[in-house]
Amino acid sequence: MSDVSTQSLGLDTGGWAVNATSSDAIDGVQIEAAPGTGKRLVLQEVHLSVGQSARAIIDSRASATATVTRMLGPITLNAASNNMQLHLTRGIQANVNEAIYLTSSANAFVSVFASGVITT
Repeated sequence: MSDVSTQSLGLDTGGWAVNATSSDAIDGVQIEAAPGTGKRLVLQEVHLSVGQSARAIIDSRASATATVTRMLGPITLNAASNNMQLHLTRGIQANVNEAIYLTSSANAFVSVFASGVITT
């Protein structure tokens, strides 16, 4: 797994936001930690940029090696247009007490901004 640098953007207790960068996300990188027992993350906004043509998948997992539940994707980004943003009005829910991960098909720089709410 590659290195990942994340910065939590410190929203109130009802929401979350993170900006994450990685030299690659080919093995999957955690972009937001699990919220705790009985709670789930809801993805409402995502801005994604990759360094070259790639497919990206956002999923939820209990750990890096656990079973993957796909939330969004594959999203195909080509070399000419390798940026994407989505506003998900109703949001996409992760499984209870699971983190959100990003996986890319290319060994290239990845940057993602994601935000949402926490529900029970």
